[in-house]
Amino acid sequence: MQSNQKDYEVQINLKGFFRVIIHRKWIFIITAIIIFAICMVYTFIFSPEYSSSSQIKISDDDIYYNNDIYRYFPDEASSLWILKDYHRVDTAVEKLYSINSELKSDSLLNEIITKTAINISPSMLYRSIDIYIDRGIGTLTITTYLKSGESAYKVNKALLETYINLKKTALENAYNDLLNKVESRLVEINSDMESLSLQAQQSAIEFGIKWQDELKESDMETIEIRFVDPVLERKTETLFEEFSILNNIKQNMINNRDFFIDRIQVIHSPEMSAIQNNTNFLRNILLSLIASIVIALILTFIVNYFKSLRNL
Repeated sequence: MQSNQKDYEVQINLKGFFRVIIHRKWIFIITAIIIFAICMVYTFIFSPEYSSSSQIKISDDDIYYNNDIYRYFPDEASSLWILKDYHRVDTAVEKLYSINSELKSDSLLNEIITKTAINISPSMLYRSIDIYIDRGIGTLTITTYLKSGESAYKVNKALLETYINLKKTALENAYNDLLNKVESRLVEINSDMESLSLQAQQSAIEFGIKWQDELKESDMETIEIRFVDPVLERKTETLFEEFSILNNIKQNMINNRDFFIDRIQVIHSPEMSAIQNNTNFLRNILLSLIASIVIALILTFIVNYFKSLRNL
């Protein structure tokens, strides 16, 4: 009994729903046409029609002793985009996410607009740039969408070249900073090792004198013995290990300077697309149709509600 009553109420509600639409059909139709027309104007005039894509990754060729650089100079290693040996892809992906935010920075977007002389606002340019990061292989894809293929290509090319040059300058500064600190530390280690050597000699001399005196007091035969202070020996070994590692880092940095600075590897250069981006159009048309129907329904029932109140 209750089920039949619910079905009956649903039928009444549906009848009332369609009755309102039929009664206010012109409001529904005119509103739907206006909203759909506005959406279509935006789709065909303001929305992007062409795209251009490029792809990059962070190169780590000929950069060795990565973990050792992080061990002695962690902040400098991060600034120089050194990738940790045990999870290079993860470290590279972290850097790609920082590239993502930097590519869409206000200063860079304004510079791109100036270089390309394209009539577009920074906010519109921001929305025209799509960035996708593939965590599996550590790549970043830049896609630009604009009203012409030439504009999309020019923006993508300028964006890529400008950012690479800016980052190259920043990495060169980080490279020089790290190299100077490595060289300074090597000088310090040399000085410390010389000081430890003098301390070891003095300690050996003092031990030898004491040893000879004890032998004389005991009327024992004088023998030669070599003495090394164990504390000084451990300090010397630690410094020598650090010196060896840092010297290898220094030589690798000097021999492979360009590899440290040119870290952004272009996998696919930007290409001018002659193919219209129809996918966005079809999607926008469908969304426009849905939006126009929904808005027309809402407005129809609002008008019907107020007119019903007036007739009361």
